Amino acid sequence: MLDDRQHALVADLAALAAEQWGRGDCALEHIADSGNSVWSVAGDGDRWILRLTNPDYRSLEENEAELGYIRHLDACGVRAAQPVASESGRWVESVARDGARLYASLFTYAPGELVLRDSNLWGEDFLRAWGRALGAMHAASVRFGGAAGGRWMWDREVFFAKARTLIPSSQTDVLDELEELMARTGELVRTADNFGMVHGDVAPQNFRYDPALGITMFDFGNCCYHWYASDVAVSLSVLRTGPLEERNRHRSWLLAGYLDARPAAEPELEMVPHFLRLRIMYVYLSRLFKFGPAPTPEEQRVLDALRGLVLARFDWDAEP
Repeated sequence: MLDDRQHALVADLAALAAEQWGRGDCALEHIADSGNSVWSVAGDGDRWILRLTNPDYRSLEENEAELGYIRHLDACGVRAAQPVASESGRWVESVARDGARLYASLFTYAPGELVLRDSNLWGEDFLRAWGRALGAMHAASVRFGGAAGGRWMWDREVFFAKARTLIPSSQTDVLDELEELMARTGELVRTADNFGMVHGDVAPQNFRYDPALGITMFDFGNCCYHWYASDVAVSLSVLRTGPLEERNRHRSWLLAGYLDARPAAEPELEMVPHFLRLRIMYVYLSRLFKFGPAPTPEEQRVLDALRGLVLARFDWDAEP
């Protein structure tokens, strides 16, 4: 959480960044702070998303590689919020003030709605569109190969790289689960068809849906090299609530959409249960990292619940 002084400084940097795209007169509205500071830029009847990134969080090379991948998706016909070149022709600009420096990127605004379970759009058409978008992205990734450089292998991200120090030494059961997951993942055979660039979090908060247009994805800040089945597992992890019959129906619709876009990928989906387990381990590690060594009582309750899911090995058929 930023204090008032920090927020004012970031607001100044956001205004400086908007000028780099010739939008200094546009209205700026703060949306969120997570790994990045995200702002809405509105003017002349149009709207964009401005993202500010700390260089300690993502390097210039990592930012540029991410945007190169997004442009590749667009060239392949996959709908994703696109980066906009600045007035100087750069995809990423550096803005600085009072000793602070951030990287800035501007993106088109994703059309459509945020669709959650209480939306009247949540249903078979939506879930099939979600799956098709995921499959189309992976099909484009197969053609992309390693062209981006600049992005990391999944196990080099900080949560996995520091996992054995993040997990308290007393949690030998969690450490055993980590060792088993890493060993099994290391045994998987990687090919050009099952491993490549993934989004990392294709969930409703990171895309918008228009029934006429389909899914438009955004927030590729965690894209990295991973098994495509891991991306499928992330999406399915969102669906693992409610009665078993309902979530099985939701899963079948999403996977049907996925296979519409990637029919030959059916054997890869056998890896999804493993990656569901890896996903919940990732989420647990991310919260250990975020909360630090002295979590609040509420944070500890979150950690305890996540640890329980880790040890339950994320069984799809178990009660959520």
